[in-house]
Amino acid sequence: MARFQGVEKKAFVDNMRAKGNFFELLDAGMTFLFKHLSQSGVIKGLRREEQLEIPVEALREALTNALCHRLMDSLSGSVGISIFDDRVEIENTGHLPNELTTETIKLPHRSYPQNPIIADALYLTAFWKVGVLALVVLLMPVKQLACQNPSMEQMEHLFGFRLNFPTLLLT
Repeated sequence: MARFQGVEKKAFVDNMRAKGNFFELLDAGMTFLFKHLSQSGVIKGLRREEQLEIPVEALREALTNALCHRLMDSLSGSVGISIFDDRVEIENTGHLPNELTTETIKLPHRSYPQNPIIADALYLTAFWKVGVLALVVLLMPVKQLACQNPSMEQMEHLFGFRLNFPTLLLT
C-alpha cells in the first residue's frame, strides 16, 4: 500500500505492508485508505454525517473483491492499494474469468470466484454480496457522489479497479 505524491508511481509519501488473514488485510487496507483520503461532514439535526471523497462502500467492495479473487497459488499473490492525488487504484494478481470482460462484468452475470472457499465464507457471514449485486453496489455509490468514470483494467497478470476523485467545480 502506498500514498504517492502526484499522479504517477514515482515518489511516495507513505507506504505500508500488511500480512494476515482476510479480515486483517481488509482492516489494514481500509485503515490506510481512511488515513489518506479526505473526509467531509455535514450537520443533520443533532448528528454529523461524514463522508470520504470516495464512498466507503465502494472502497470496501473493491478491496473485498481484490482480496477474495487474488491468485493464492502464486508467491506474488498480493493486493495493492495505490493512492494518488486524483484517484485510488486497487489491484490483485489474477485475471477475469474467460466468460467475462471489463465491460460484461458490469452486466448481470454468474459469479466465478477464484477462491470459492473464501467467497463462500464471505457470503455466509453476509460480508460480501455474491454475483450480480457486487459490482452494482460498488459502482452505484461512486456514481452518486460524482466520482469520474470508475474503471477496471485487465493487465497481463493483474486486475485493477480505478476510482477517480470527484472533480470540484469552482465558480
